[in-house]
Amino acid sequence: MHFLLKLRMLENKVDLKEKCDYYSKFSTHMNYYVNWDGGRKIKDNIYPTRTYLNGQELSNMYDIDGVDKLYRIYDLYRGIINPRNETDINQIHLGFLSPDIYDLKSLKGITKQEDLLVGKAQDTISEEYMVYLKQMLDDKFGYKGNLTFDRETILSGILYQMSGPEMAKRNIERTLGISYSEFEKLDLNQQNKLIEQKTGKKLKPDYRLRIDGIPINDEHIITEEQANKRIDELTSSGPKKILKRFLNCIKK
Repeated sequence: MHFLLKLRMLENKVDLKEKCDYYSKFSTHMNYYVNWDGGRKIKDNIYPTRTYLNGQELSNMYDIDGVDKLYRIYDLYRGIINPRNETDINQIHLGFLSPDIYDLKSLKGITKQEDLLVGKAQDTISEEYMVYLKQMLDDKFGYKGNLTFDRETILSGILYQMSGPEMAKRNIERTLGISYSEFEKLDLNQQNKLIEQKTGKKLKPDYRLRIDGIPINDEHIITEEQANKRIDELTSSGPKKILKRFLNCIKK
């Protein structure tokens, strides 16, 4: 009855904003340009677009230019990732755009307030979108964690920074065309042969005297500090060592 009464009240010409339980407004539009006699056009804003949320200007946050910028801004505001705005997602990862621009609607509590009033949306995330998003976060940022498709976990994927060994493994996999686990199972001769096949160059053999896997210098003297440093490299940076051997081959 309360709902029906409100509908009857709205039959009169009233301001809907005054009668509704909740109101929010997001807008983004191109700049206005003013002709200046004898010179080029002057725009009314230093940013590519003018963007507002509930009267607050957010143009400095959504400093996005290029093709389809209005669509990209609106998708980012709603937390939607697609091939059209992948470049903007990468800008967030690199720190050139604020993480706040992704799903700002949820960050500001607007989505939660809407759900309280009318219930959560019945639309489910498609399997196709799940596969796309997981693959994109892995390919671009190396994120392999679980995704619950909420703002926090997706931002974790966007902001993920690979460690040195992870980056080395990825470079090896992409260059050699096999997984790092497969490469690791190969003996040294097989690894060298594979690297030579991919680079077309011969690996220079290392005939230096080694003690417990540590190469000795020309004077056959090595300090304790040098030995400890080398041990750390051998035990904690296996992928980096392999990548270095691979890169040295490319340089020759």
